[in-house]
Amino acid sequence: MHLLRHQAVPIVVLVLVAGCGRAPATAQPIPLTIATGGPGSAFYPLGLALATLYEERLPGVETTVLTGGSTQNVRAVHSGQAALGFTQADVAYVAYRLGIQPDSSPFSDLRGIAMLWMNTVHVVVPRTSRIAHVGELAGRRIAVGTHGSGTETLARIVLESYGLSYDTIRPEFLSFTETVDLMRRGALDAAMVVAGVPADAIADLSDRPGVRLLPIPRAQLRTMRAQYPFLQPLVVPADSYAGVDAPVDTLGVSSLLISRKDADPELVYGMTRALFEALPRLWEVHPAVRLIDPEQAPATPIPLHPGAARYYRERQITQ
Repeated sequence: MHLLRHQAVPIVVLVLVAGCGRAPATAQPIPLTIATGGPGSAFYPLGLALATLYEERLPGVETTVLTGGSTQNVRAVHSGQAALGFTQADVAYVAYRLGIQPDSSPFSDLRGIAMLWMNTVHVVVPRTSRIAHVGELAGRRIAVGTHGSGTETLARIVLESYGLSYDTIRPEFLSFTETVDLMRRGALDAAMVVAGVPADAIADLSDRPGVRLLPIPRAQLRTMRAQYPFLQPLVVPADSYAGVDAPVDTLGVSSLLISRKDADPELVYGMTRALFEALPRLWEVHPAVRLIDPEQAPATPIPLHPGAARYYRERQITQ
């Protein structure tokens, strides 16, 4: 997991904080660390945008951004390394109930803030590849996401449903940025990318060298759902990416914003309120943000934080 501070340019966009509404110079700053995704994920630009937003809207807050993956982010929030984290709903649910190996104790202090959008499983091959379906990936070099990421979690599930494992393929544990680079150099046969549609990494690859998405048929998904009921059927719409001219069946899982049980309720309330009040502005950050539904946001698979619950109650009252 990488630590990014707002003074770091150009890795992180420099945050300009308006003077009005800030705490006095003598006030103790309120540190707020946000665990987001790596470059190429939808979590990454939204995490940076929220860091900016919270410094503007919440007096005295000073933000830091961590880049990791769904599992790493859950660990960071659970340990107190981060106050706020992006993850996948399945990862948070399993961690809350069972923990995450090697820690087998439930992460019972995790709390939900908001359901976000559905993350879509993209199984991508070069456009010129003869591979037609996932079952033909045996022995191939496949990018499966970074260790402990939500992409890797779903990559394992999909591969296992086809009777494949890391012993029968050649897994490459790569960030989305690294995946794009290696596929362009012809060093990968396929890649798994789990992100909101359109995913930046897939958009980059569809431009060069050109890609195809392998379908995951509904019958295959039914097999997976018998063991993993949180998986949902999805369709990548035609023209989501250059060269993808027809809809492609696949699957996905919801993304989630989380915090800890002991997080300050006033701070969590302020973060939740700022997120939804600024939602139209945040639409410009990434197309996936447009899929956030305020009506569905409270339906988190782990208990809702009281600060977030307060915002949702007030929103219902004022509607």
